[in-house]
Amino acid sequence: EPFIFDGLVVIAANKPISFKDLSSAIPRRRVSIVFDRVTPIAKRRDLSTEFKPYIGGLLNWVLSMPADRVEDLLRNSEKHCAATAVAKKQTLIESNSLIAWLDNCVVFAPDNKVKVGSLATGNQVDKFQEAENWLYPNYARYCAEAGKKALSLVNFSRDLEDTLMNSLGLGETFKRQKGRVDSQNVGAYFNGLRIVSSEPEFSIVDYAFNPTAPAPATAPAPATATATATAT
Repeated sequence: EPFIFDGLVVIAANKPISFKDLSSAIPRRRVSIVFDRVTPIAKRRDLSTEFKPYIGGLLNWVLSMPADRVEDLLRNSEKHCAATAVAKKQTLIESNSLIAWLDNCVVFAPDNKVKVGSLATGNQVDKFQEAENWLYPNYARYCAEAGKKALSLVNFSRDLEDTLMNSLGLGETFKRQKGRVDSQNVGAYFNGLRIVSSEPEFSIVDYAFNPTAPAPATAPAPATATATATAT
């Protein structure tokens, strides 16, 4: 029979590892642990020798742990360790351009609907001219300014839906919709999002990790959805 590896892979790196695939496949499986405390050279000890008498006991303790307890600790690490939730949030922001954009430019607005939209075309036209109102031009402009590679319009809506629902765990409320907003046919749009012109105090990413916290009372007015371009 073919061998199927059912374990976990441990990867050590100096910074969060990025992937071209921005879907929830990696975030749903990754547990990030940050080691950011550097011991001064003068205070470093030979821990291999110092901990050697305790390794056997530690191994016995780990191996005696029930399988369901191990699975719960790995699958729900943020529930058991607040530092893991902080590390997960920061890793997502640093390794995923969609989540970095959401953290810098989008807030939770339960009654708002915002169009996906598209870039403007034409040699003399600012392709980001609807960036204050539509999601994709705003995302593309953010990536251009931040030196990040933007997703194509074809992939943007699908990956944004997956990011909101699965990577950030916000559920069906943020499923992509199609149809009319304020009597206008706007094509694809999302509920519950609002574009802001400056980095928000409480972004949609903050909301995903702390949904019970109140949003700032000074949130800007909702962007206006219009229907002058075909959305994907």
